[in-house]
Amino acid sequence: MPVSIHLRLRSSFTALVAAGLVGGLMGCAATAPEVVTPEIEAPSRSSRGGIPYKVRGKVYYPLANATGFSEEGVASWYGRKFHGRLTSSGEVFDMHSATAAHKTLPFNTRVRVVNLDNNRETEVRINDRGPFAGDRIIDLSFQAAKELGMVKSGTAHVRLTATGSPSTGSTRDTRQTYAVQLGVYRDRKNAADAVTRVHNSRLLPQETGTALLYRVLWGRNENFISAAKLKEQARWRGYGGAFIVIDPKAEKPGAPQAAANF
Repeated sequence: MPVSIHLRLRSSFTALVAAGLVGGLMGCAATAPEVVTPEIEAPSRSSRGGIPYKVRGKVYYPLANATGFSEEGVASWYGRKFHGRLTSSGEVFDMHSATAAHKTLPFNTRVRVVNLDNNRETEVRINDRGPFAGDRIIDLSFQAAKELGMVKSGTAHVRLTATGSPSTGSTRDTRQTYAVQLGVYRDRKNAADAVTRVHNSRLLPQETGTALLYRVLWGRNENFISAAKLKEQARWRGYGGAFIVIDPKAEKPGAPQAAANF
């Protein structure tokens, strides 16, 4: 994962970023984040499973739950190049942890992966989006690939079976709102300065595991279309890397946030 939450198009190019989480903004002293903006469509149906996104003209709708999910296809893996960078869920990628990227399974879904070429199996947790290359259905961490005996071959024919979905909790407030992320800073003072320049913006600490970063979010919108309009205002004001995120319900350092680089 690049130094940002991202949607990866592996083998086509190194990364398609879905959240610039390191560096500063235009006009700031820090280095600007690496951001490539894919097309994203406003959701036309329930997005409880995550914000729909479009890559290469195709719209992907993350699932609301993984109950009964099973799939067969080609798995690939990724490792050192992305180690320590942020995933699409906002977590730091650890190549030595059993995690994986999937295009539509909910984040934190537990998945049993069976290598049909040698009958070895492992269990992974989904914390990223992808892969978008060829017929691949899952992108495994180096650790998971090692457990499946597919590091050398690079790919393998696998069967996926969801073994557990993230708990939603029956008493949790499920109303979803959207915010616009203007940028992320290493220096808290720079982030605070950005907040003073944009009315109704706020600072949110983000623990990455190696550093404490500071996100600047703008607005709270009850629907995606309003958030998209606010994002356009942000870009007009010079925040070229601004994008839409699901508004954090509890502003705690390190809380993973879904993001759409719309």
